[in-house]
Amino acid sequence: MSLKKELVSGTIYMAIARYSGMVMTILISAILSRLLTPENYGVVALATVMLALFNLFADIGIGPAVIQNKTLTTEDMNSINTFNSYQGLVLGVAFFFSAPYIAEYYGNPQVTLVCQVMSVNILMGCVNAVPNN
Repeated sequence: MSLKKELVSGTIYMAIARYSGMVMTILISAILSRLLTPENYGVVALATVMLALFNLFADIGIGPAVIQNKTLTTEDMNSINTFNSYQGLVLGVAFFFSAPYIAEYYGNPQVTLVCQVMSVNILMGCVNAVPNN
């Protein structure tokens, strides 16, 4: 396959992945806004802001690095996946235990439970990063 065809193909796949994720986010937000009361939706939004911050720390570029490096062995991939999983565990636990402080910062005690439940998202995102890429 020529370089031009690979570039076009890669661009199309990346666009599909990015925009389908955006569409899913909009749909989920629309559904949640209809199901939850405005107060509860606000609590989820507050927790989501902090979750996004922790996800920035979780996404240290391992996925794109795995894609670009064509010489990785199975052992390398397993080591990278193990490291990423431990990183997700540490960040997830940190998010879980920082939930009361996040709630105190926002002045809303309901944020604690929501953040603690959402902490699983960080772990799962890190565990799935290498296999997905």
